[in-house]
Amino acid sequence: KHPMYRITRRTARTPVIAGFLFLAACGGGGDGGDTTVGIDPNNPAPDTNPNTLGLGFVQSFAAFEAAAANLRNNVARYLVQRGFVTLADQPRTPNNEAGNYLSYPLASARVEYAHAVGLTGAGQTIAIVDAGFRQSHEAFAGKTNSAVGNPAVDDHGTMVASVAAGNSATMIGVAPGANLSFGNWDDPALATRWALQNEVWIQNNSWGFTGSSATQNSFNAFFVTDPYGISYLNALRDYTAEGVVVFAVTNTATNTRAGLMEALPLFEPALHAGWLAVANAVPIYTQNDITGVALVSSACFEAARWCLLADGFWYAANAVSDTTYEQVIGSSFATPMVSGALALLAEAFPTLTPHQLRLRLLASADNSFTGFASAGQVELTTGFFHDYSTLYGHGFLDLRAALLPIGQVGMMMADGSKASIDSLQMTSGVAMGDAVGTALASVNFAAEDSFAGQFKVPGDTMAAASEPAPLGSKMMASVLAPAKLHSSRPSLFADHQGRSLSLTDAETGQGVELLLPGEGTTADRFGVALSQPLLDGPTRLDLGLKVARDDGSLMGFAAEDGGGADMVSASLTLSRNFDSGAFFGVSAEMGMADFSRPTAIGRISLVGFDSFSAEIGRRGVFKDGDRLSLSVGLPTTVKSGAASVSLPVMSDDGKIVFSDTFIDLAPTQRQVDFAIGYDMPLGRLSDLRIELQHSDNYGNRSGSYDTGAALAINFRF
Repeated sequence: KHPMYRITRRTARTPVIAGFLFLAACGGGGDGGDTTVGIDPNNPAPDTNPNTLGLGFVQSFAAFEAAAANLRNNVARYLVQRGFVTLADQPRTPNNEAGNYLSYPLASARVEYAHAVGLTGAGQTIAIVDAGFRQSHEAFAGKTNSAVGNPAVDDHGTMVASVAAGNSATMIGVAPGANLSFGNWDDPALATRWALQNEVWIQNNSWGFTGSSATQNSFNAFFVTDPYGISYLNALRDYTAEGVVVFAVTNTATNTRAGLMEALPLFEPALHAGWLAVANAVPIYTQNDITGVALVSSACFEAARWCLLADGFWYAANAVSDTTYEQVIGSSFATPMVSGALALLAEAFPTLTPHQLRLRLLASADNSFTGFASAGQVELTTGFFHDYSTLYGHGFLDLRAALLPIGQVGMMMADGSKASIDSLQMTSGVAMGDAVGTALASVNFAAEDSFAGQFKVPGDTMAAASEPAPLGSKMMASVLAPAKLHSSRPSLFADHQGRSLSLTDAETGQGVELLLPGEGTTADRFGVALSQPLLDGPTRLDLGLKVARDDGSLMGFAAEDGGGADMVSASLTLSRNFDSGAFFGVSAEMGMADFSRPTAIGRISLVGFDSFSAEIGRRGVFKDGDRLSLSVGLPTTVKSGAASVSLPVMSDDGKIVFSDTFIDLAPTQRQVDFAIGYDMPLGRLSDLRIELQHSDNYGNRSGSYDTGAALAINFRF
């Protein structure tokens, strides 16, 4: 070993621990068996693809919350990491107070969420540069491991490696499915060159040079005048051009500046893009966030712009035998948590470079806790800034947040532009019902966040059917219209949202009906319908013609800048009144719609639609002038038409292609209305109307239904 390498372990086992109380039996019982989702590298979570992120990742981990809770609360090799640690007076604990802190490093960094969805670091390798390793330890069994530089057998490296990627019946590391490369810190240049040549892009270093601090003199002594240091620095330059080096900060809590190695990019800026520093802190946390931290190691100081916090209290494998473990503490064991997190991210985002994965960890670090004081911001990617603190760097490691979309989420279009998810949302009208969602149910689109993370977006989440007005409110609008006692002609705008105005010539029977414009975006809604009697008398036949502009709530695709469709239709209404007081009526409408301003939809054909209603009843049932009726109706529904959308599609193996997805715009089931109504005159200028209605497939959505009742008294003036 060359004299320059006065190496110290970044470990502190007893000075700040008065006691550690294990709570391995806590968490709601359970047999401690590994019957939970996602902890077996060969048995990933069901309905997930470890190379792409599914629906649960797009907005939250809600779909996997139960599986994650089961891991942290019931599985023994998780719970072995949970306990209270008693800290002596620390200069940077909350209010500088000693006390008991709940330590659970897997849960506070949200590692169990990654395991719950099947991520283990499979296919990744982590290079550990340390004093030595018991390579035969059971925690490393079943992996494809390698070694360089003839490392000795040593507790420290064994413990560090087990935190990063351990996997046994006793404990589980952060990336239990990752492989390991064991390198000797006696010759870090050799270990770094070997990792570079073998394309191992995550290198963990839980050591530092004794007595070296982040000063120009220290840098010159180690890396400018010493040939071994020059060789090592050249290796680091080459390695960090593609890979990420992770270094532990010193454990001396009373330090006032960083150590040389964690702050090395300060003197060699070329290393910055591939460098992370990690400090040791016990967090105060809830299920949702970090509320405070007790900083146990040195602060980040000069390394703050590339520094993270993690909990370095671990029950880890040691080198006494192949099956032994011990409780340890130090920044040495916070650091491999970050290295393991990089391996999990590499599995989750196979298209990202190690540098991009590093940025995800910094961008997602939780810095919302009490005591975090921003010392500045780092622009991690164009337009995305993240605060950092002199003490706490970018904040506490949050793997769950790193797996979720960060920043703006959109879809990369064929022309290279990026469109927001919201702008591509396809909100179809009620007449289409669930047609778009059904057509897209088997399609997965590809979204991308601000850090180039790719996410699988199930197609049916991109489609939203316009919510039909509640049946009760539609019925009130109907019963408040002119009573059936005085008109049997159905409204051609009955299925449109908004108000209509109807006028009829008493002598000729000709009528006109207007659909009134709304406010804001619904100003696009308007229409006119004309009716002409072809037969008059006991048997009546009416021809209706309608021209309308819909705002997208009935026909089309609603959008902030318009949308909707131009509609034209014809209708026939046949009615018959019998001397006995019985009557019937049948009405049918057929039409076409043209979509002139679609949003996410690329091409839309002309769309055909129709409606139908039938009514039978009798007048004079209970008293002169009253009217009892039964009716069945099929409201306006798309019957024919197709559309296509050109968006990036993600295949099952994670590949992204641009292709046209075709959509049948006719719903699978159409709405059917059943109603009973009763009208009775109360006086010369007032009528009573009662109506009950049940609708199957309400809003043309299969399986949906609604039932309503309405009572109204109409006055005429």
